[in-house]
Amino acid sequence: MPTFDQNIISLHELENYLRQLSHIKLIHIIKRCRVERILYIDDNIVYHSKEEAIQLLAIEFKKNGYHLKELKEIIEHLCYYYINDAYFDFIDSKDPTSILFCYFHLLNNNVFSINGHDLFFNTRRTLKDKPLEFMNHTATQRKNTITQMRIDFISFINSITSDDYNKKKYIHYLNEEYIFSRSKFNFNWLSKKDNDQAIWAVKYIKDNHIIKNNHKHIPNIIDDYNHYSIVIPALFHSLEITDDAKELFLIKMKKAWGQVKYRNKIKKDKKTTINLVIRQDSKSKLEDISNFYGLNLNETLEKLINNESKIIKNSGI
Repeated sequence: MPTFDQNIISLHELENYLRQLSHIKLIHIIKRCRVERILYIDDNIVYHSKEEAIQLLAIEFKKNGYHLKELKEIIEHLCYYYINDAYFDFIDSKDPTSILFCYFHLLNNNVFSINGHDLFFNTRRTLKDKPLEFMNHTATQRKNTITQMRIDFISFINSITSDDYNKKKYIHYLNEEYIFSRSKFNFNWLSKKDNDQAIWAVKYIKDNHIIKNNHKHIPNIIDDYNHYSIVIPALFHSLEITDDAKELFLIKMKKAWGQVKYRNKIKKDKKTTINLVIRQDSKSKLEDISNFYGLNLNETLEKLINNESKIIKNSGI
């Protein structure tokens, strides 16, 4: 229990001390305070404001009468397994796909055990510890912001009672995998402003057996079409499958979208599909006519039909 005496510092001094810490570390402290029942502050209200996190923490510590020395000891205890923020630099708010990539990967892979042991890289262990599931430490069903997902990911990694080496190894792995996958597999063909593509792409991903087999947990953010052009690449890049399997996945997806675009164009242009069987020599002649006019076969056939229709109409038959 805290001791109340003349050594208790002012609220202003508490705020100045807390201001030296990063925003992400402050939220980690708030989360750990709640878990260890030291203080209770709703972490959801401080995701977007460092100053609000500082004020709320200072008020609660002041209310409970902690000395600065006691406060430092508590923070040191709560951050014992906390690794330097610099290791998370690649999970950049300016690149939201990187955030979702890490979030989805951790959500769908057993990385650490409840005892802090490495499960992801240690595949030789015959009797593995029970996994510490990220699913139980984040809310996938609510409408999380990407900022919240970033903080949940980092806070979870920092709360695991594991050696720094294991944590840093996993973070380094994610960094390398993300850079490599992004450089090899391109999603520039997804448009941020194409609502038809958004509806199709989200359904395609949800129905895809590879996604279903490898991503048991997909947050509700996938249903927000405003984010589909970053959510889908993140889901894809975070798949733990071979590069050949990824390449085939992407080829099939782009081909499927090409077919959808073609069908949509036909409908938009009020066109229809017909099946014709003609002689080989007739097809060759049609191709010659197409080359002469610089048209494709469809356009050439339409031109011939329209010309013949005019001739019939003008003949008065």
